[in-house]
Amino acid sequence: MAGSLFTAENKKWAAPKSLPWKAIIGTVLVLALVAGGVWYAFWGRDAGKEPEKPFADPVPAALSAVEVAGVSSLLNQFTRSPREVRGTISDGPLKADITGSVSADGKQGFGTINAAGTDGSTLLADGVTYIKGSPTFWSALGVQTNFPGYVRIKPGFLGDRVYLPATTVAAALAPVERATILGNNYTPSDSVSAVFGSRGLEQVTLPDYDVKFSPADDAGIHGTSRPIFDAIGPTATLERVGSVWDVKPPAPPAPGEPG
Repeated sequence: MAGSLFTAENKKWAAPKSLPWKAIIGTVLVLALVAGGVWYAFWGRDAGKEPEKPFADPVPAALSAVEVAGVSSLLNQFTRSPREVRGTISDGPLKADITGSVSADGKQGFGTINAAGTDGSTLLADGVTYIKGSPTFWSALGVQTNFPGYVRIKPGFLGDRVYLPATTVAAALAPVERATILGNNYTPSDSVSAVFGSRGLEQVTLPDYDVKFSPADDAGIHGTSRPIFDAIGPTATLERVGSVWDVKPPAPPAPGEPG
């Protein structure tokens, strides 16, 4: 009897067993679903979206009763403190950079004003503003004059902002219902804002008035401005004539008086 092909020695010739395809396919599908779920959980749900900011932008908040009291106190302190002023003022087409020192009572001060790159001098004496400059300086401010000395400024010129009273600034910043605060930034209205710091009111932006403040020495301001005023000499007057500003020279000395 011929030997069988399926003896132990010839089992290598046996037909291979069929693979469990259904089980393999099921396993692959399960793994795919699991992988897809993991991808969606960590990345897929945000696909196509803009990445979120790590922290939301801070939103200004309405003032609390405590903050209203704090702002009011700081503004009151500002109206009673000597200050250095540095910034920009404007009035229609006129624009100038100012620096100055103002006494605690707002009556005395001195500083400079720059128009179109040309400097002039300013003086605040007993609450009245005086300006001295060259013809080129005055021309940059729309005024034609050759007067060499100090000119007394009538109300209205440059919006009275050369030495804007502290009480006017405080009134513009007074807390109102819609005022908001964010950090050191305080905004009572769309056109008015301020920055408070460790030194009190440090910066203010009003219509045509954008300046910074810093503490000053009251005695030093009086000690500087008063001698300037005492030696000021004859002064002219700047007043509006029709639609323009005109410098009216001082009256000639009376007979027997020094010229």
